[in-house]
Amino acid sequence: MVWACGVSDASNPWIAKSKDKGDSWETTFLGLDKKDSVCYHIAIHPNNSAIIYLAVSESIMKTTDGGTTWHYTGLRGQMARLFGLAIDPFNPDHLWAAGAPHENYFTWWMTPFILYESYDAGATWRFVPKFLPHVPDQSITAIKPDPNQQNILYVATKADGVWRYQSTPPTLDSYFPLQVGNWWTFSKFLTETIVDTIRVNDSLYFQFDQFRHSKNILLRMTSDNKLLLNDKSTEQVWLDFAANIGDSWKVKTPLAEWTVHLESKSDTVIVPAGVFTHCYRFWFQFHGADNDWVEWYAPGVGPVKRILSGFAVIEYPLTSAFVNGFYLPTKIDESQEFSKPDQFYLHPNYPNPFNATTTISFDLPHSSFVVLEIYNLMGKKVRTLVADEKPAGHFEVRWDGTDEMNQDVASGIYFCRLQAIKPSKGVVVQAQKLLLLR
Repeated sequence: MVWACGVSDASNPWIAKSKDKGDSWETTFLGLDKKDSVCYHIAIHPNNSAIIYLAVSESIMKTTDGGTTWHYTGLRGQMARLFGLAIDPFNPDHLWAAGAPHENYFTWWMTPFILYESYDAGATWRFVPKFLPHVPDQSITAIKPDPNQQNILYVATKADGVWRYQSTPPTLDSYFPLQVGNWWTFSKFLTETIVDTIRVNDSLYFQFDQFRHSKNILLRMTSDNKLLLNDKSTEQVWLDFAANIGDSWKVKTPLAEWTVHLESKSDTVIVPAGVFTHCYRFWFQFHGADNDWVEWYAPGVGPVKRILSGFAVIEYPLTSAFVNGFYLPTKIDESQEFSKPDQFYLHPNYPNPFNATTTISFDLPHSSFVVLEIYNLMGKKVRTLVADEKPAGHFEVRWDGTDEMNQDVASGIYFCRLQAIKPSKGVVVQAQKLLLLR
């Protein structure tokens, strides 16, 4: 079987296969959305020719039936052109995807290339930061796995030679990636952010603005894969990723006490942020009534779902996250992207955290006088971005981290406040939290 791919004059990507060494071809037009208009690369599973991956502009697609049907993997809608794709011949579930950021993306001048990798056949991906010793002057032209050694990728650049990158497979500590700036949003309203690091008794902790509805919690991961929680009074094992299924231990906070049971290491969790496999499931059994928790943790992501069993069952699915430089979800909902707004909504800024420029978008179901402002933690206004009459529609505004005098503001937490005034409908106000890291 021979495969080829390309793009038509109408910017419609196509893929073709030949069963007779190229004498005849069967062509399929994929009919994807406007952002995925070019097919760049094909990668075929080394042990199963029916499994094929396809790099199309901003996304990676996959077929498991020899090309009859195609679907998006977990890498979709990236602000990049993904023109490189490779499969590790020693572990076909290990994939690499390389490309270059769009010129209008805030990091394009910082790095002319990006690299993602997946260890679960494309279900989830992670961004690989600083994977080369220095930034080449030109972009990547091709990537190729080592045919003789696992986890080795060769990276060819336009004018800076060929580089060798060695992947590091996920370890148990990646089930809760701890890095300043990482955040997880559950049910669209509860966000937990790592805001700082603190050293206590020669141990480095990561400080959360809130964790499980508690403020200023400190967490650290030990070398034997135990997640320790410090509430500034006591330190205890919160989660044990090295435990065996069925093992249990006790945890206690000022408000409650639980026995924690490790129930599974292989769950698949489907939430708005994506589909996650090989998840650990922990049951927090309350010593009393109406306060049991069940939590799921995914490799490379961290917490992806929580369920509270009390007077009612309340689910907290992961709706979005920023983990080690990678945003979730990567999949785009076309109905939200192209439909006319039917409600007033201030979207979370992107990227967040940011270190140069972030984009703030909002929807207006009808024309309104709009005021969009940035405030600091003290409630002081930093910058007015919009103060104007706007028609119904979707709008995007960029903030470059400066004040009204065009001076750089300090790193920290800021709030974006959107106010829409419609004489016949009153005033609507919404806000979002922004994290600036310089």
